[in-house]
Amino acid sequence: MTRRITRTALLFSLCIILSVVESAFLTLPTLPGVKLGLSNLPVMYSLYTVNFPLALSLCLARSLFAFITRGFSACLLSLAGGCLSVLLMQLLLKTRSSIALVSVTGGISHNVGQLAAVSLLWSTPSVFSLSPVLIISGTVFGILNAVLLRVTIPYLKKIGGGK
Repeated sequence: MTRRITRTALLFSLCIILSVVESAFLTLPTLPGVKLGLSNLPVMYSLYTVNFPLALSLCLARSLFAFITRGFSACLLSLAGGCLSVLLMQLLLKTRSSIALVSVTGGISHNVGQLAAVSLLWSTPSVFSLSPVLIISGTVFGILNAVLLRVTIPYLKKIGGGK
Protein backbone atom coordinates (compact mmCIF):
# COMPACT_ATOMS: atom_id res chain seq x y z
CA MET A 1 0.00 0.00 0.00
CA THR A 2 2.75 2.45 0.96
CA ARG A 3 4.66 1.61 -2.21
CA ARG A 4 1.57 2.34 -4.35
CA ILE A 5 0.94 5.69 -2.67
CA THR A 6 4.59 6.66 -3.00
CA ARG A 7 4.71 5.67 -6.68
CA THR A 8 1.53 7.64 -7.39
CA ALA A 9 2.86 10.71 -5.59
CA LEU A 10 6.17 10.55 -7.43
CA LEU A 11 4.51 10.15 -10.83
CA PHE A 12 2.09 13.01 -10.10
CA SER A 13 5.00 15.18 -8.98
CA LEU A 14 6.79 14.35 -12.21
CA CYS A 15 3.67 15.37 -14.17
CA ILE A 16 3.65 18.75 -12.44
CA ILE A 17 7.39 19.31 -12.81
CA LEU A 18 7.33 18.46 -16.52
CA SER A 19 4.33 20.72 -17.04
CA VAL A 20 6.06 23.65 -15.32
CA VAL A 21 9.28 23.10 -17.26
CA GLU A 22 7.37 22.87 -20.52
CA SER A 23 5.35 26.00 -19.79
CA ALA A 24 8.40 27.97 -18.78
CA PHE A 25 10.75 27.01 -21.57
CA LEU A 26 9.10 25.15 -24.41
CA THR A 27 5.94 27.02 -25.42
CA LEU A 28 5.68 27.95 -29.09
CA PRO A 29 3.95 31.36 -28.92
CA THR A 30 3.07 31.53 -32.61
CA LEU A 31 0.93 28.39 -32.58
CA PRO A 32 -2.01 28.38 -30.12
CA GLY A 33 -2.39 25.16 -28.16
CA VAL A 34 0.83 23.58 -29.42
CA LYS A 35 2.88 21.97 -26.64
CA LEU A 36 5.22 19.03 -26.40
CA GLY A 37 3.02 17.23 -23.88
CA LEU A 38 5.89 16.19 -21.64
CA SER A 39 3.58 15.92 -18.64
CA ASN A 40 1.86 13.04 -20.45
CA LEU A 41 5.01 10.91 -20.17
CA PRO A 42 4.28 9.73 -16.59
CA VAL A 43 0.72 8.89 -17.67
CA MET A 44 1.95 6.81 -20.61
CA TYR A 45 4.57 5.22 -18.37
CA SER A 46 1.77 4.24 -15.98
CA LEU A 47 -0.25 2.69 -18.79
CA TYR A 48 2.70 0.63 -19.96
CA THR A 49 4.24 -0.46 -16.69
CA VAL A 50 1.61 -0.19 -13.95
CA ASN A 51 -2.10 -0.07 -14.86
CA PHE A 52 -4.95 1.90 -16.37
CA PRO A 53 -6.46 3.07 -13.04
CA LEU A 54 -3.17 4.76 -12.05
CA ALA A 55 -2.90 6.49 -15.44
CA LEU A 56 -6.50 7.72 -15.16
CA SER A 57 -5.86 8.85 -11.57
CA LEU A 58 -2.87 10.89 -12.72
CA CYS A 59 -5.03 12.48 -15.42
CA LEU A 60 -7.71 13.40 -12.88
CA ALA A 61 -5.14 14.72 -10.39
CA ARG A 62 -3.56 16.90 -13.10
CA SER A 63 -7.00 18.30 -13.91
CA LEU A 64 -7.64 19.08 -10.25
CA PHE A 65 -4.24 20.76 -10.07
CA ALA A 66 -5.15 22.81 -13.18
CA PHE A 67 -8.37 23.88 -11.43
CA ILE A 68 -6.51 24.95 -8.30
CA THR A 69 -3.77 26.84 -10.15
CA ARG A 70 -5.51 28.13 -13.31
CA GLY A 71 -9.27 27.84 -12.81
CA PHE A 72 -12.31 26.07 -14.20
CA SER A 73 -11.54 26.46 -17.91
CA ALA A 74 -8.08 24.95 -17.56
CA CYS A 75 -9.54 22.09 -15.53
CA LEU A 76 -12.18 21.38 -18.17
CA LEU A 77 -9.61 21.42 -20.98
CA SER A 78 -7.31 19.15 -18.99
CA LEU A 79 -10.14 16.72 -18.25
CA ALA A 80 -11.44 16.61 -21.81
CA GLY A 81 -8.06 16.15 -23.43
CA GLY A 82 -6.50 13.97 -20.76
CA CYS A 83 -9.35 11.54 -20.23
CA LEU A 84 -9.98 11.07 -23.96
CA SER A 85 -6.30 10.42 -24.63
CA VAL A 86 -5.91 7.97 -21.71
CA LEU A 87 -8.99 6.01 -22.79
CA LEU A 88 -7.89 5.76 -26.42
CA MET A 89 -4.30 4.89 -25.50
CA GLN A 90 -5.59 2.12 -23.23
CA LEU A 91 -7.73 0.72 -26.05
CA LEU A 92 -4.70 0.68 -28.36
CA LEU A 93 -2.56 -1.01 -25.72
CA LYS A 94 -5.04 -3.89 -25.69
CA THR A 95 -4.36 -4.39 -29.42
CA ARG A 96 -0.60 -4.49 -28.77
CA SER A 97 0.01 -1.39 -30.87
CA SER A 98 3.46 0.19 -31.02
CA ILE A 99 4.51 2.83 -28.51
CA ALA A 100 4.66 5.34 -31.37
CA LEU A 101 1.06 4.68 -32.45
CA VAL A 102 -0.19 4.81 -28.87
CA SER A 103 1.66 8.07 -28.20
CA VAL A 104 0.56 9.74 -31.45
CA THR A 105 -3.03 8.71 -30.77
CA GLY A 106 -2.71 10.16 -27.28
CA GLY A 107 -1.35 13.45 -28.61
CA ILE A 108 -3.97 13.86 -31.31
CA SER A 109 -6.89 12.78 -29.11
CA HIS A 110 -5.74 15.12 -26.35
CA ASN A 111 -5.90 18.02 -28.81
CA VAL A 112 -9.28 16.91 -30.18
CA GLY A 113 -10.71 16.63 -26.66
CA GLN A 114 -9.51 20.10 -25.82
CA LEU A 115 -10.92 21.55 -29.06
CA ALA A 116 -14.29 19.96 -28.28
CA ALA A 117 -14.24 21.39 -24.76
CA VAL A 118 -13.38 24.88 -26.04
CA SER A 119 -16.13 24.63 -28.63
CA LEU A 120 -18.69 23.70 -25.97
CA LEU A 121 -17.41 26.09 -23.31
CA TRP A 122 -17.39 29.17 -25.49
CA SER A 123 -19.91 28.09 -28.16
CA THR A 124 -17.23 28.59 -30.80
CA PRO A 125 -17.19 25.85 -33.43
CA SER A 126 -14.68 27.91 -35.44
CA VAL A 127 -12.01 26.71 -33.01
CA PHE A 128 -11.87 23.53 -35.10
CA SER A 129 -10.04 25.56 -37.76
CA LEU A 130 -6.97 24.87 -35.58
CA SER A 131 -7.42 21.11 -36.17
CA PRO A 132 -4.83 20.70 -38.94
CA VAL A 133 -2.09 22.40 -36.91
CA LEU A 134 -2.98 20.45 -33.76
CA ILE A 135 -3.17 17.12 -35.62
CA ILE A 136 0.27 17.70 -37.13
CA SER A 137 1.73 18.81 -33.79
CA GLY A 138 0.06 15.88 -32.00
CA THR A 139 1.67 13.53 -34.49
CA VAL A 140 5.16 15.07 -34.35
CA PHE A 141 5.21 15.46 -30.57
CA GLY A 142 3.56 12.05 -30.11
CA ILE A 143 6.49 10.46 -31.94
CA LEU A 144 8.96 12.49 -29.87
CA ASN A 145 7.25 11.45 -26.63
CA ALA A 146 7.26 7.80 -27.76
CA VAL A 147 11.02 7.99 -28.21
CA LEU A 148 11.44 9.67 -24.81
CA LEU A 149 9.24 7.04 -23.17
CA ARG A 150 11.10 4.16 -24.79
CA VAL A 151 14.40 5.61 -23.53
CA THR A 152 13.21 6.33 -19.97
CA ILE A 153 11.17 3.19 -19.15
CA PRO A 154 14.23 1.04 -18.33
CA TYR A 155 15.63 3.70 -15.99
CA LEU A 156 12.32 4.24 -14.24
CA LYS A 157 11.92 0.50 -13.73
CA LYS A 158 15.38 0.37 -12.11
CA ILE A 159 14.31 2.86 -9.43
CA GLY A 160 11.30 0.78 -8.46
CA GLY A 161 8.51 1.60 -10.88
CA GLY A 162 6.41 -0.85 -12.81
CA LYS A 163 4.93 -4.27 -12.31
